[in-house]
Amino acid sequence: WIQWIPFAILAWVTAQFIWPVIAKALDERAAKIADGLAAADRAKTELASANQAVEAQLAQTRTESTKLLGDAEK
Repeated sequence: WIQWIPFAILAWVTAQFIWPVIAKALDERAAKIADGLAAADRAKTELASANQAVEAQLAQTRTESTKLLGDAEK
């Protein structure tokens, strides 16, 4: 019986003072991970957009260079 008293005190102290700190740290970490994943998704989207712009510019440059070569041959 007497062993339950220190256990109950330890459980109460843990529930009141230690567990909220641990829970807060875990919540902050989860938020940071979610923010990191969202940033990675945004970067992936921006990269795809930049790649499309580069491909469009390359296509335009190829067209212009082909036209200039055709004009030079004439």
